[in-house]
Amino acid sequence: RSYEYQAVAVARVLAGRGTLPPASEQRKWEEDRVARLGPTHIFHTIAPDFEEYFNTLRSIAGPPAEGTEAYELPRWEGEWAKKGFRVLELKDEYVRRIQEKEKFVARL
Repeated sequence: RSYEYQAVAVARVLAGRGTLPPASEQRKWEEDRVARLGPTHIFHTIAPDFEEYFNTLRSIAGPPAEGTEAYELPRWEGEWAKKGFRVLELKDEYVRRIQEKEKFVARL
């Protein structure tokens, strides 16, 4: 979902329909985030601020153009994080099963 929200927000801004916050507000957001998370790779981490992140992109994107098949991005729902993390857990389980199977076959 993050790629979808980012793509829609960027596309609508470039098409002149989305709206970025004023530069001063963007600088304040960055300063606050650096103060809270430090100037490290953690600065770019979305977690645990999922709701703020997705709803900000939704706000930037704004509504779709009238007469198009585009849709309004939905508001963040808390269950999305649980589902997303569950997908990652299932992927890890799948990879472990493959690795175990490969070890078993190698012993034969």
